[in-house]
Amino acid sequence: MKELEKNTGEAIEDGFRLTKKQTLSFAAMMSLSLMAALDGSSISVTLPVIFQPIFGSLSGLFGSRIFILLAILFFFIGALVAGTAHNMFRLLLGRSLQGVGGGGLITLTGVMIADFVPLKERAKYFGILSAMWALGSVVGPVIGGCFAEKSTWVSGRRR
Repeated sequence: MKELEKNTGEAIEDGFRLTKKQTLSFAAMMSLSLMAALDGSSISVTLPVIFQPIFGSLSGLFGSRIFILLAILFFFIGALVAGTAHNMFRLLLGRSLQGVGGGGLITLTGVMIADFVPLKERAKYFGILSAMWALGSVVGPVIGGCFAEKSTWVSGRRR
């Protein structure tokens, strides 16, 4: 233990325990972390359900092509607005537009597969789309972490 103390500069106490006040504070922090994680992860799942009636119904009336292009446009413009934002309003506006586009993309890719893939083959194609979703779910946080670690715009830190 003395070796660890020398290397880290921190004293390690045997039998450390949080006080009652610290335990309550830690429980509150755990609740807040859970709340933020649930919020972040549940919104992405609801986007197809929120925008499915809009994009799905309109694409049924007017065709999928125009609405897939519209969803790509919303996604692109939203990414552009969010990526160039210098204030919170623009960031939120951009992410909202990007979310509308992303919801449309998710919905319409499913609609388009249902349109041109026979029923007995659909599971394979939905599986491939799900693999892309899984890849994005793994790589996305890594990329986001790199931006957060290396950028100068997070929390006003300068590197």
